[in-house]
Amino acid sequence: MPLIPTGIEDTWQFPLASLGPRAAEPRQRPLPTGLVVILQKPNPRGHRCEAIDSAGALASLCQENIHPTEGHADRDAAAAFAALGRLALQTPAIYLSAGPDVEHLAEFLAAETGVTP
Repeated sequence: MPLIPTGIEDTWQFPLASLGPRAAEPRQRPLPTGLVVILQKPNPRGHRCEAIDSAGALASLCQENIHPTEGHADRDAAAAFAALGRLALQTPAIYLSAGPDVEHLAEFLAAETGVTP
């Protein structure tokens, strides 16, 4: 797949149009997102989670997923930003610091958030 250098070290753009017509075709309705998880540093004592409001979730999502590029934002960037905004507004979010018992992490999240896999 073609990558376009941006002039920012270790940053490349991927034009969605290069995926061809399949990327723009209507698909079956995707499953709704149940939970946004913003990972934090591991917690050696055990799992810990904290609910995040929509503004905090959007800020965290943007910090992790939006990086400066040269020039103006294009349609793909605008659509991606709008999708992040909808996700943060419509989906519960948490900060998660996972502990060493990864095997039972799904059960922990279900008990803490009410969201089941």
